[in-house]
Amino acid sequence: GTLWKKTIRPLTQHCDRVVVFGVAFGGDFVKDLDAPHVRKFVNSTDLLRRHNRCFFIFTLEEDIMKNNATIATHSNNNQLNTTTSGEDEPTMIGHNILIPIPREILPYRNPRRNVKLLKYMGQFMFRQAETVIWQDAKFFRDDFASKQPVDYERLIERDSCVTAMGLPVHKGTVGLENIREGILLHGRYQPQYEHHCEAIIAALIDRPNVTDSSSNLIRQCDAYLQHVYLQEGNTETMNQGLIDSAFIIWNQKSTACKEFNSALRCTIMDQIQCHSDRDQVSIPFALYNMGLSGMYTRHPGEEKRPVDENWDPRIHDLDFVAKQDENTNSQELSPSGSGDVMVRVIRSSCHWYFSRLGSCRTGLSEDKPSLAIMVAGTAKRFMFSGFIEHVIEPLVHEQNTNVDYYLMLSVKQGLAYRTDEQYIRYQTYDPIFSSAIGVKDSNFVTMYMYDKVRQIVSQAGANIGGIHIQPSPMKLDPPELRKKQLEAKKARPK
Repeated sequence: GTLWKKTIRPLTQHCDRVVVFGVAFGGDFVKDLDAPHVRKFVNSTDLLRRHNRCFFIFTLEEDIMKNNATIATHSNNNQLNTTTSGEDEPTMIGHNILIPIPREILPYRNPRRNVKLLKYMGQFMFRQAETVIWQDAKFFRDDFASKQPVDYERLIERDSCVTAMGLPVHKGTVGLENIREGILLHGRYQPQYEHHCEAIIAALIDRPNVTDSSSNLIRQCDAYLQHVYLQEGNTETMNQGLIDSAFIIWNQKSTACKEFNSALRCTIMDQIQCHSDRDQVSIPFALYNMGLSGMYTRHPGEEKRPVDENWDPRIHDLDFVAKQDENTNSQELSPSGSGDVMVRVIRSSCHWYFSRLGSCRTGLSEDKPSLAIMVAGTAKRFMFSGFIEHVIEPLVHEQNTNVDYYLMLSVKQGLAYRTDEQYIRYQTYDPIFSSAIGVKDSNFVTMYMYDKVRQIVSQAGANIGGIHIQPSPMKLDPPELRKKQLEAKKARPK
């Protein structure tokens, strides 16, 4: 009521295209929002230029109070158009607007459940936006800041109501032993719903706050698997619905999508209310319960087919559509028929564990050779235009090859071999990056080169595997590198 009228509505009136929001309760996350490790990878000025002041993070009033020293260094709050004042006044840090929430209006004691409630209320808080994107607060941590998108528009799938990333194969998501056993038995491993449950339960030993009720979580997983098995004779449909819910795109442009999104959010929240607070456990069952089935294409341009033994979640996007079944009312969700994509699960090889969001490598399903090209170095030694003309374009257009392009650059230079040679001082950018010549702002150069490389590589017909451009070279710590090496050898002795 009051929070909406006085704070949220005035701030969101101009956000009719894209809204990005998250929730963060407790901890030192406020210090992370504009910390050096975030500014290193995230250009707030560029994001505001692209998407306006449409980035919001909900937090508690008490968290604002605890971080007064950090907030005091930012003077943008007096530019925000609200009718609030005092400790409940929104604050702008970096490109994000912090909206404080009084603890007493939240229904649950456990903060995790309250986060989930706000997570699935976005459609109602940002009603006028065509697209609402949930971005977890962990993307501001030191280990995830580099994964934030440069342009959120590039991630929006116009023909699906909801877009999410497939759950990656990782020891933290499905357990290392399950991965090894799957590879040993079948040559590859596909994520299993049961294994995801096991991984979360196993994590409780070291992280008891993974869920607010371990007993509810165990019963929930067991109940879902038993129910689906009794109905279908297998639990494959639960495996298909495994996603990483830290980044979800909700398309609200059409009435049909608005209605479906509202129904899906309510179904997920209903499961969280009745069971554990782990929404990734609830989502596969919610999709099943709403009468959706997964379809995919092996090759571009083909008609969609039901999931079969050839479907590989690493390389195939999966579209959930309404089943055509006279015994279910699922068609009510899809007025145009079963061809409407309700939920698209993007292939897990695009997950942010492997590359920055928006920098996705190609699928491997086409019947032609694939080549990965990896380039690393500094911006002023980066020979790009000639490489595009004489290597990438001939590979794509003359040799019919799928090219995945990976790039890692630093704008500022570290010490190099023969640094004292005279020619070193005359180094400059490739002529294709002429706008960067003479610019001293490494953050500007970083974003400019990122966009330029993406554009030119795509125009040449190659796929963006991953682009990582940073203002300064990484500072290597030999003892730490050695420690990581020994840990890796211990984890994978063979």
